[in-house]
Amino acid sequence: MNIIEYKYDASPGLRIEFKAKSFICETSSYLYIISPAKFDEVTFNKIKSFSKDIIIIAPNNFHNIGLSFMKEKFPDAKFYGPKRSAKQSGMDLLNTRDLPEDSQFTAIFLEGNKALSESVFIHTPSQSLIVTDIVFNMHHKMNLISTLVFKTYGTYKRLGQSLLLKLTADDKPLFRKQLRELTKLDFEKVLLNHGDHISRDEFNKFLLSLN
Repeated sequence: MNIIEYKYDASPGLRIEFKAKSFICETSSYLYIISPAKFDEVTFNKIKSFSKDIIIIAPNNFHNIGLSFMKEKFPDAKFYGPKRSAKQSGMDLLNTRDLPEDSQFTAIFLEGNKALSESVFIHTPSQSLIVTDIVFNMHHKMNLISTLVFKTYGTYKRLGQSLLLKLTADDKPLFRKQLRELTKLDFEKVLLNHGDHISRDEFNKFLLSLN
Protein backbone atom coordinates (compact mmCIF):
# COMPACT_ATOMS: atom_id res chain seq x y z
CA MET A 1 0.00 0.00 0.00
CA ASN A 2 2.46 2.60 -1.21
CA ILE A 3 1.62 6.24 -1.89
CA ILE A 4 1.43 7.52 -5.46
CA GLU A 5 2.70 11.09 -5.91
CA TYR A 6 1.59 13.36 -8.73
CA LYS A 7 3.57 16.54 -9.28
CA TYR A 8 1.88 19.64 -10.67
CA ASP A 9 2.13 23.42 -10.94
CA ALA A 10 0.20 25.10 -8.12
CA SER A 11 0.32 28.50 -9.82
CA PRO A 12 -0.83 27.95 -13.43
CA GLY A 13 -0.66 31.10 -15.53
CA LEU A 14 1.53 32.95 -13.02
CA ARG A 15 5.25 33.64 -13.20
CA ILE A 16 5.93 32.18 -9.76
CA GLU A 17 7.24 28.62 -9.95
CA PHE A 18 5.26 26.95 -7.19
CA LYS A 19 5.67 23.19 -7.39
CA ALA A 20 3.15 20.96 -5.60
CA LYS A 21 2.07 17.34 -5.31
CA SER A 22 -1.06 15.26 -4.98
CA PHE A 23 -0.89 12.16 -2.80
CA ILE A 24 -2.92 9.06 -3.64
CA CYS A 25 -3.02 6.84 -0.56
CA GLU A 26 -4.48 3.35 -0.42
CA THR A 27 -5.68 1.57 2.69
CA SER A 28 -7.56 -1.71 3.01
CA SER A 29 -10.84 0.23 3.01
CA TYR A 30 -10.46 3.38 0.89
CA LEU A 31 -8.47 5.27 -1.71
CA TYR A 32 -7.64 8.78 -0.46
CA ILE A 33 -6.60 11.60 -2.77
CA ILE A 34 -5.06 14.58 -0.97
CA SER A 35 -4.67 17.95 -2.73
CA PRO A 36 -6.23 16.80 -6.02
CA ALA A 37 -5.00 18.14 -9.35
CA LYS A 38 -6.10 17.89 -12.96
CA PHE A 39 -4.47 14.51 -13.43
CA ASP A 40 -3.03 13.28 -16.69
CA GLU A 41 -4.58 10.28 -18.42
CA VAL A 42 -2.11 7.77 -16.97
CA THR A 43 -2.80 8.83 -13.39
CA PHE A 44 -6.54 9.10 -14.02
CA ASN A 45 -6.62 5.51 -15.30
CA LYS A 46 -4.51 4.37 -12.36
CA ILE A 47 -7.07 5.82 -9.95
CA LYS A 48 -9.89 4.12 -11.85
CA SER A 49 -8.13 0.77 -11.51
CA PHE A 50 -8.62 0.74 -7.73
CA SER A 51 -11.82 -1.04 -6.76
CA LYS A 52 -12.36 0.97 -3.58
CA ASP A 53 -14.46 3.89 -2.45
CA ILE A 54 -12.68 7.16 -3.21
CA ILE A 55 -12.28 10.00 -0.72
CA ILE A 56 -10.95 13.30 -2.07
CA ILE A 57 -9.58 15.89 0.34
CA ALA A 58 -8.71 19.57 0.08
CA PRO A 59 -6.18 19.62 2.96
CA ASN A 60 -6.51 23.34 3.63
CA ASN A 61 -8.12 26.53 2.33
CA PHE A 62 -5.72 26.92 -0.59
CA HIS A 63 -5.52 23.48 -2.20
CA ASN A 64 -8.75 23.16 -4.13
CA ILE A 65 -7.86 23.66 -7.81
CA GLY A 66 -8.56 20.04 -8.74
CA LEU A 67 -11.84 19.50 -6.88
CA SER A 68 -14.25 20.32 -9.71
CA PHE A 69 -12.20 18.23 -12.16
CA MET A 70 -12.35 15.25 -9.81
CA LYS A 71 -16.08 15.72 -9.26
CA GLU A 72 -16.59 15.46 -13.00
CA LYS A 73 -14.42 12.35 -13.25
CA PHE A 74 -15.53 10.66 -10.03
CA PRO A 75 -19.08 11.85 -9.24
CA ASP A 76 -19.60 9.08 -6.66
CA ALA A 77 -16.53 10.01 -4.61
CA LYS A 78 -16.87 11.78 -1.27
CA PHE A 79 -15.28 15.23 -1.01
CA TYR A 80 -13.90 16.82 2.15
CA GLY A 81 -12.31 20.17 2.98
CA PRO A 82 -12.59 23.49 4.85
CA LYS A 83 -15.05 26.29 4.15
CA ARG A 84 -12.95 28.50 1.87
CA SER A 85 -12.09 25.55 -0.35
CA ALA A 86 -15.80 24.80 -0.63
CA LYS A 87 -16.51 28.41 -1.60
CA GLN A 88 -13.62 28.63 -4.08
CA SER A 89 -14.54 25.37 -5.78
CA GLY A 90 -18.30 25.98 -5.71
CA MET A 91 -18.79 22.55 -4.15
CA ASP A 92 -20.36 21.22 -0.99
CA LEU A 93 -17.49 19.72 1.01
CA LEU A 94 -17.83 17.50 4.06
CA ASN A 95 -15.87 18.43 7.17
CA THR A 96 -12.49 16.67 7.23
CA ARG A 97 -13.01 15.99 10.93
CA ASP A 98 -15.90 13.73 9.89
CA LEU A 99 -13.86 11.34 7.75
CA PRO A 100 -14.95 7.70 8.17
CA GLU A 101 -13.03 5.68 10.73
CA ASP A 102 -9.99 4.00 9.23
CA SER A 103 -7.24 2.55 11.39
CA GLN A 104 -4.76 3.04 8.53
CA PHE A 105 -5.48 6.69 7.81
CA THR A 106 -5.87 9.52 10.31
CA ALA A 107 -6.57 13.22 9.80
CA ILE A 108 -5.38 15.75 12.39
CA PHE A 109 -6.88 19.25 12.18
CA LEU A 110 -4.55 22.04 13.30
CA GLU A 111 -6.20 24.66 15.49
CA GLY A 112 -4.97 28.23 15.76
CA ASN A 113 -4.88 29.31 12.12
CA LYS A 114 -8.38 29.70 10.66
CA ALA A 115 -7.06 31.35 7.50
CA LEU A 116 -5.20 28.13 6.66
CA SER A 117 -7.44 25.53 8.33
CA GLU A 118 -5.02 22.73 7.49
CA SER A 119 -5.31 19.06 8.32
CA VAL A 120 -2.31 16.75 8.21
CA PHE A 121 -2.58 13.02 7.64
CA ILE A 122 -0.95 9.83 8.85
CA HIS A 123 -0.89 6.94 6.39
CA THR A 124 -0.03 3.99 8.60
CA PRO A 125 0.89 1.41 5.93
CA SER A 126 3.76 3.61 4.72
CA GLN A 127 4.47 5.20 8.13
CA SER A 128 4.12 8.63 6.51
CA LEU A 129 2.95 12.00 7.77
CA ILE A 130 1.56 14.10 4.91
CA VAL A 131 1.66 17.90 5.28
CA THR A 132 0.73 20.67 2.88
CA ASP A 133 1.55 24.30 3.75
CA ILE A 134 2.89 24.22 7.32
CA VAL A 135 6.41 23.42 6.08
CA PHE A 136 8.16 24.05 2.74
CA ASN A 137 11.42 22.51 1.54
CA MET A 138 11.76 23.62 -2.09
CA HIS A 139 15.11 23.34 -3.81
CA HIS A 140 14.10 23.36 -7.49
CA LYS A 141 15.57 25.85 -9.94
CA MET A 142 13.63 29.12 -9.70
CA ASN A 143 13.32 32.17 -11.91
CA LEU A 144 14.05 35.65 -10.56
CA ILE A 145 10.53 36.52 -9.41
CA SER A 146 10.17 33.14 -7.64
CA THR A 147 13.52 33.65 -5.94
CA LEU A 148 12.48 37.09 -4.68
CA VAL A 149 9.09 35.87 -3.44
CA PHE A 150 10.43 32.84 -1.58
CA LYS A 151 13.32 34.81 -0.08
CA THR A 152 10.84 37.40 1.16
CA TYR A 153 8.72 34.74 2.84
CA GLY A 154 11.68 32.81 4.25
CA THR A 155 11.28 29.60 2.28
CA TYR A 156 13.93 29.92 -0.44
CA LYS A 157 15.78 26.62 -0.87
CA ARG A 158 15.53 25.73 2.80
CA LEU A 159 13.34 23.89 5.23
CA GLY A 160 11.12 26.68 6.45
CA GLN A 161 7.71 28.00 7.33
CA SER A 162 6.25 30.85 5.33
CA LEU A 163 6.16 34.27 6.99
CA LEU A 164 2.62 34.58 5.64
CA LEU A 165 1.59 31.50 7.60
CA LYS A 166 3.03 32.96 10.80
CA LEU A 167 1.27 36.28 10.26
CA THR A 168 -2.15 34.75 9.59
CA ALA A 169 -2.28 32.62 12.74
CA ASP A 170 -5.18 33.95 14.80
CA ASP A 171 -3.93 32.19 17.94
CA LYS A 172 -0.15 31.88 17.63
CA PRO A 173 0.50 30.05 20.95
CA LEU A 174 -2.20 27.49 20.16
CA PHE A 175 -0.99 27.00 16.59
CA ARG A 176 2.60 26.53 17.80
CA LYS A 177 1.40 24.04 20.41
CA GLN A 178 -0.54 22.10 17.76
CA LEU A 179 2.54 21.90 15.56
CA ARG A 180 4.68 20.62 18.42
CA GLU A 181 2.07 17.98 19.23
CA LEU A 182 2.80 16.50 15.81
CA THR A 183 6.26 15.47 17.00
CA LYS A 184 4.62 12.93 19.33
CA LEU A 185 2.87 11.05 16.53
CA ASP A 186 3.98 7.69 15.16
CA PHE A 187 5.56 8.09 11.71
CA GLU A 188 8.93 7.61 10.06
CA LYS A 189 8.97 10.09 7.19
CA VAL A 190 7.30 13.35 6.23
CA LEU A 191 5.88 13.82 2.76
CA LEU A 192 5.81 17.50 1.84
CA ASN A 193 3.42 18.93 -0.71
CA HIS A 194 5.90 21.70 -1.51
CA GLY A 195 9.45 20.43 -1.85
CA ASP A 196 11.68 17.53 -0.92
CA HIS A 197 10.54 15.02 1.69
CA ILE A 198 12.26 14.92 5.06
CA SER A 199 12.84 12.50 7.92
CA ARG A 200 10.94 12.46 11.20
CA ASP A 201 14.02 13.79 13.00
CA GLU A 202 14.41 16.74 10.61
CA PHE A 203 10.72 17.57 10.91
CA ASN A 204 10.61 17.33 14.70
CA LYS A 205 13.79 19.36 15.15
CA PHE A 206 12.40 22.12 12.94
CA LEU A 207 9.00 22.29 14.65
CA LEU A 208 10.55 22.36 18.12
CA SER A 209 12.78 25.28 17.05
CA LEU A 210 9.84 27.52 16.11
CA ASN A 211 9.22 30.54 18.34
